[in-house]
Amino acid sequence: MLREIDSGGLLTPHIQPLLERIRTLMGSGHGDAEQVAARVKLINANQHRTTDPVAFEVVGNSLMLRKRLRFSYEGRHRNEVTQRIVSPQRLSYYRENWYLDAWCHDKNALRKFALDAMNQPVMTEETAHELSLDLVNRTLAEGYGVYFGGQTQTARLRFNVTAARWVRHERWHPEQAMTELADGGIEMSFPYSDSTELVMDVLRHGDNVEILEPPALRQALIERVAAMQKLYFSSGLSTRLTP
Repeated sequence: MLREIDSGGLLTPHIQPLLERIRTLMGSGHGDAEQVAARVKLINANQHRTTDPVAFEVVGNSLMLRKRLRFSYEGRHRNEVTQRIVSPQRLSYYRENWYLDAWCHDKNALRKFALDAMNQPVMTEETAHELSLDLVNRTLAEGYGVYFGGQTQTARLRFNVTAARWVRHERWHPEQAMTELADGGIEMSFPYSDSTELVMDVLRHGDNVEILEPPALRQALIERVAAMQKLYFSSGLSTRLTP
């Protein structure tokens, strides 16, 4: 399981002694350790991206020693590379990828950086600008997923009974609220500021979920679905897609 969790290979040089110790502990009880390991399988999602162990070490040292970090950053959303100097605040592991929450001195604001998009990070000798972790937590909680910043709105979603069987046990947001509906469905609400990742999660449930509010979020989903329809219908698949 530890090997599977270490999908980016960051712990490989250090993990073997721990594995041997775990095998010893497991073997001291009932059942053979190798049999137990063979019957427990952890499946990671396939969307993880590879993080350079050397870059991870530089970022980690900068974070722990409270030093500023300099690197070039590949902003995939805008398809541009920028030079950044940041004060690291916290490392986070989200959906099997590593991110650095940091104060960006170029933008003069808190930002989240994907470690796999950093090129040649260098720890400087300059002391990092300190933010309270409470402030970091509160700021990030205003968004959804890895996206935050901007005006906060409240998303309200209604899941039918089919989706509700799973969703009522899921945590979409730290501040989410759920209401059980008479028909067996559920209504969920939570704050968000950027719709990018939220729309992707809603699409995952297809016609088993409806965005109730706000109108701008509904429109974002409509535009995404329309773009998908245009792609598939313009590719000659329209006859096969028609009921």
